[in-house]
Amino acid sequence: MGNSSCCTKKQQLGPELVFYDLKDDAKPVQREHSLSSAQNILQDLDLLEMNNRRENERKKVQLLDRHSLRKGACIYIIDKDWMKEWSAFVLDSKTPPPGPITNDHLLDAAGNVKPNLMAAKHYRGLGKELWEFFMSTYGGGPVIKRTKLDIYSEPADDEDDEDVIVPHLPKITNAFAY
Repeated sequence: MGNSSCCTKKQQLGPELVFYDLKDDAKPVQREHSLSSAQNILQDLDLLEMNNRRENERKKVQLLDRHSLRKGACIYIIDKDWMKEWSAFVLDSKTPPPGPITNDHLLDAAGNVKPNLMAAKHYRGLGKELWEFFMSTYGGGPVIKRTKLDIYSEPADDEDDEDVIVPHLPKITNAFAY
């Protein structure tokens, strides 16, 4: 009953895309769009998707950063320059997402902590949940865990993570103050 040509694909040579619309009388109507306009549509969709990603990450980090650290909980050290890149990404629609976490900038070639690093100037401390979010999203590393916000203190292990909550302990980071 219907016109089978309305469902056939028109072969097109050159940089034109062909779309078919069906009118009420079921006859196909051809609309041609240049390849550049189709690319613009795809770029707009990519931009919308990236802006949604920015907003979702920003909200997730704000939520995870509100949690108090627990007494004895591991503090995950993260390179401040990487955090600046991430912060720029979520706050500026023209900034691309950061690459993998670059904690190797805090270590020498042998894997030892470089000398003269200072908290807030060279690195920040994160709670476990926030660190895990960044690692699952961006990868990278290496993991640097401590029992206090001092990169030169003894490394922490998983057994150092206790359940005692200390509500007066201040947050280690504010993800948007880099």
